[in-house]
Amino acid sequence: MPWPAEQGYPTEIDGQEVGPRGHAIYTGWVNACGHPAINLPSAPAQQGLPIGFQLVGNFGDDELLFRLAAEYETAARAGWQWPGETANTPDAKQ
Repeated sequence: MPWPAEQGYPTEIDGQEVGPRGHAIYTGWVNACGHPAINLPSAPAQQGLPIGFQLVGNFGDDELLFRLAAEYETAARAGWQWPGETANTPDAKQ
């Protein structure tokens, strides 16, 4: 679950106490090494909260990440929706 807006960061993740950078411990090395990365949305949680994931490529593999992201977007687009909109899927109730 997300943390309250008035909190600057989560204090616990998966039952483990964390500090101010606990939610981002895996991003610093990517930035420092200059690896390309891209974040993509995925299906929302059961409660409707958005979920996403990050792909990290080898140094200089920007184009590969762009291609993978485009392929994923094409394959997954049918199920994406903004909160409050009706899903664009065949089984969605209109």
